[in-house]
Amino acid sequence: MEKTIDKSNKPNRALVAERAGVSIATVSCVLNNTRTFSPETREKVLAAVKELKYVPDMAARSMKTNQSYQFAVIINDISNPMFLQLVSELEKQGIKHNYFLNICGGYADFEVYVNQLIARRIDGVFLAVKLNKLDSKLLDKLVDNGVRIVSGGGKDYNNYRTDVTYVNIDMKGGLDSHFRLLKSLGHKKAAYLSAFPADDMDDGRVRLFCELSEKYFGEKKPFVFSKDTFIDTNIENGYRMGQEMLQRLDGYTAVIATNDLMAMGFIKAMRDNGLHCPEDISVLGIDNNALSAVFEPSITTFGPDYTEYAKAIFDLLFEKNADSGEHTVGIKHYVRESTGVARQRSK
Repeated sequence: MEKTIDKSNKPNRALVAERAGVSIATVSCVLNNTRTFSPETREKVLAAVKELKYVPDMAARSMKTNQSYQFAVIINDISNPMFLQLVSELEKQGIKHNYFLNICGGYADFEVYVNQLIARRIDGVFLAVKLNKLDSKLLDKLVDNGVRIVSGGGKDYNNYRTDVTYVNIDMKGGLDSHFRLLKSLGHKKAAYLSAFPADDMDDGRVRLFCELSEKYFGEKKPFVFSKDTFIDTNIENGYRMGQEMLQRLDGYTAVIATNDLMAMGFIKAMRDNGLHCPEDISVLGIDNNALSAVFEPSITTFGPDYTEYAKAIFDLLFEKNADSGEHTVGIKHYVRESTGVARQRSK
């Protein structure tokens, strides 16, 4: 016989308010974090919620407010520790504000994700991918269905969208710190290991690397090693490209990689070719992922405070007075074991 559940005695906000000795409106504001109350009032409400085992009915709230209280993040590689750090902090922001985070880890086509987000009435989405790699019609579809978009994949200079808010880390400040460090250590020039095609000038990292190479080392056409198409930014590809790149690095004493994972792969390629880091070549990464500090040698890198980065993303998605356009999150520079004094190499 099928068991039925009696919901007649299910606790509601009125019961919570009665138990806490406050108004129903106060209970709603405390649970939704929409007003500030004294610690005593908050404690009374939360104690009543716990005692009564009350769980807010989000479906009912959604019907009243026309919001799902859900948001999503779309990334191209969930295995990258940097994305795991960011997703973890985004989830904390969601929990703090009673939003549920949906994670799209890059295993399905973008169209599949878009249709799922619309079907689930997602309120907003953070795209940790370059917009020029996505179908603009699908982005239009999200906007037309009321989904707010924040992009962290870099501004598309050829197809800038006014209906998208852009937030990125201070890449120029981070790369400038890399170049100043290398110059102070006696390096005369640096090469760049890129995951993007050489002609992809929408990749801010390549563009800034070229500008700073000329500024610090006087190189107008620095060595950028890349493939014809975008490749996944992982250790394996850093190793494979490193094996090829090392054959063309005569005279270079430093390499900056697209991210920390590719820097790690490049260092492994160095080892397999009888070279040492940083004695023969200094290697620098980008992102400050969780592995960069424990890899041997630990990676000199830069990256954001991921708590601050996640808060900026969440605020841009849901703050009523949040500005659209472009926003920059500050970085911290970490000087570690993978960089050292330049050693003269054959040209």
